[in-house]
Amino acid sequence: MEYKENEIIISCGAKHSLFNAVCSSCNEDEEAIISSPFWVSCSEMVRAAGAKPVFISVDESNFKIKPQDIKDAVTQKTKLLILNSPSNPAGTIYTKDELKEIAKVLLEQIVRPPGGQG
Repeated sequence: MEYKENEIIISCGAKHSLFNAVCSSCNEDEEAIISSPFWVSCSEMVRAAGAKPVFISVDESNFKIKPQDIKDAVTQKTKLLILNSPSNPAGTIYTKDELKEIAKVLLEQIVRPPGGQG
């Protein structure tokens, strides 16, 4: 594998990188969706950024969230989704096709053109 300099992040670990991403993405009174169960620090990172964690419970048959779950949770205040795959603590791994479906929903529901329309 080859990487360019702008594709590399140096940090104290994955939690540090996630914390930086959350803090640089979320502002006061915004929301971050988190699939539950989740690593305990995820919600606290969101709160540290001044945002509100919004939890989506996984399907108990496969420990995964569904695209419709995301659609149902998104509001105008939603800024990001924290989705861990492979999941800690459940061990769930999303397939490439499942991730594509989730990405499609995120692009439709969260990524908005200037002015907040979309």
